[in-house]
Amino acid sequence: MKVAPLVGRRDYDGALRILEDELAGTTEDIPYLEMIAHCYWQGGKDEKAIETARKALVLDSNNFEMAMMLSRIYAAHEDHKQAIAYARMALTNYPSETLPTPPAWAFGALKLAGKFSAGWKRVEEVANEDLRDPEKARRDWRSWANEYLASHGENLKR
Repeated sequence: MKVAPLVGRRDYDGALRILEDELAGTTEDIPYLEMIAHCYWQGGKDEKAIETARKALVLDSNNFEMAMMLSRIYAAHEDHKQAIAYARMALTNYPSETLPTPPAWAFGALKLAGKFSAGWKRVEEVANEDLRDPEKARRDWRSWANEYLASHGENLKR
């Protein structure tokens, strides 16, 4: 919970300090590695995001989230060979289960917390944008990936 307000304020360095402290002593905690990779990416530290996402993929080669993120990073850097490889990996591992939608009371709690803190207010805004339809980001990425692969002569529909 300490990390959420920092991410909401886009204080990725602050979030990274907490996450890396929590990860100290173990390098095999995939959820922490995922969060660290996302904070690096959102904070504009693509090389560190790539390094961390690859560590997570060593531990779980079917990790959709990390392959999805790497496809985006490499595409942004116009490394099409790597972007295609990770897009194909992510599409192959595209989750079949749907993400749970948080209960309505959770949004109410965030709204209340947002009245007391600007950091929690940003968390509330992000939650309202992203969590009401948790599948939207996946669908948007899948559409992007299929268009990206098609534009580069690849074809892997999922």
